[in-house]
Amino acid sequence: MPELLSSKERNARFEAVALPNLKALRCKAWCLLRDPSAADDMVQETCLRAWQRFDEFTPGTNGRAWLFAILMNVIRHEYRRRGRWQMDSQSQEILENLAAPSTQYTEVLTGQYLLGAIDGLPAHSREVLLLAVDSDLRYHEIAEALQIPIGTVMSRLSRARTQLRSQVMGSARWVPAAVKAAAKG
Repeated sequence: MPELLSSKERNARFEAVALPNLKALRCKAWCLLRDPSAADDMVQETCLRAWQRFDEFTPGTNGRAWLFAILMNVIRHEYRRRGRWQMDSQSQEILENLAAPSTQYTEVLTGQYLLGAIDGLPAHSREVLLLAVDSDLRYHEIAEALQIPIGTVMSRLSRARTQLRSQVMGSARWVPAAVKAAAKG
């Protein structure tokens, strides 16, 4: 039977779980959506759903993974509602620039190239990669957040890294050596 809490205690417990993770949630939403406004909307919806279901949260468990699971479900629901993944105009421009790279590229273009390459990964691989790299979640935390087996997390992460490495190395003639070295590791 759930513990009955006063609204003040419930608020304090919710804030203790949610507030330290807001920045990470927003970063993750932005990485997936590439739209600050949409990312804020998804984080707000995540917080609302977490608040509504906070009585289901087990104190002492991983609140970060619980919030990321809600965020991923909110984003998936939004994409199902829209009917497809949509590429924002900035990502489209990056990919167009990469089709005909100039000889005077910058580190910004290289960073944009990597973002474009990550955007080109299948959605399930991109989710796992971003949770592992950006959010510093461990395999079991990613599995918990995405509600998939840990073995699936490991294989998706491996495939995502392999695809990303091949994309970066495939453009080796114009990618700086530092980026090539990072792709190997």
